[in-house]
Amino acid sequence: MSEALITWAAITLMTRRLTRRTARPAERRDIAHGYVMPEAA
Repeated sequence: MSEALITWAAITLMTRRLTRRTARPAERRDIAHGYVMPEAA
């Protein structure tokens, strides 16, 4: 659990920084569901 939360937090922070540079609504939608990524990886 703890490791999954840490990876999720790191991914969300990275994606948020990237979205700030390229503010595309489509990318934001993908990141909104980005919590699925840690399980897939």
